[in-house]
Amino acid sequence: LIYDAEAVFAPREIMKMELLGQTVLEKDKQKLIAKELQQTLIADSVIAVSESEASLYRDAGIKDTVILGHTLRVNPGSNGFDERRGLLFVGALRVDGSPNVHSLQWFVINVLPLIERQIPDIELLVVGDSSAPSLASIKRDNIKLTGRLDSIEASYNECRIFIAPTRFAAGIPHKVHEAAAHGIPSVTTSLLAEQLGWKDADQLLVADTAELYAAQCVRLYQESELWNKIRAAGLAAVAQDCSDEKFQATLKSLFE
Repeated sequence: LIYDAEAVFAPREIMKMELLGQTVLEKDKQKLIAKELQQTLIADSVIAVSESEASLYRDAGIKDTVILGHTLRVNPGSNGFDERRGLLFVGALRVDGSPNVHSLQWFVINVLPLIERQIPDIELLVVGDSSAPSLASIKRDNIKLTGRLDSIEASYNECRIFIAPTRFAAGIPHKVHEAAAHGIPSVTTSLLAEQLGWKDADQLLVADTAELYAAQCVRLYQESELWNKIRAAGLAAVAQDCSDEKFQATLKSLFE
């Protein structure tokens, strides 16, 4: 019996409660996590998507825990640094209070004004279902919400940097993998960097406060040498982490 864990959701809910100002005692955190992991104890093995989540299962007593992510082919766009403009956000924005909606609102309210002080003509392209009611308040000339698109290849090729200001989440940030695979470097929170196992100033840039997030965006947007370095490292990381050969070998090992 194999339990395929898309993500461990209890830590995400704990992060959300703390961001909203709620106090969550350590014993209550452990109870929430233990309750979710309890259902996996009958499994012979567990598939987790990251080392951090695999460690939760191992600590719960399931020693046969395997990390299995997803496959992606590297497909960088043809445009280089000088041919690109603007910031890109990609994600489903259907539910108020969801990680995507929360992160976009935080960025627009707290980070974008700081970036605009140094890059007055900066534009933000938001791709994805944007039916969450609270997003109606985002009415800015330099922010374009496209809704769902049949293809986002052009967006990956035309924008200069990808933003993922996610402040609570579970699993692994597929969006950052996908952006890197398409040759657009990212600024993320430390949470997403840890989930990926990537490092600040290597495969991406990392920031958690509004001030630092804005500064990282400005650096990556204006410094072509840094942009090319992060882009190349991201492409290499995806080629390694999301290779079909690695995926198939790990999957096969579950049945040996």
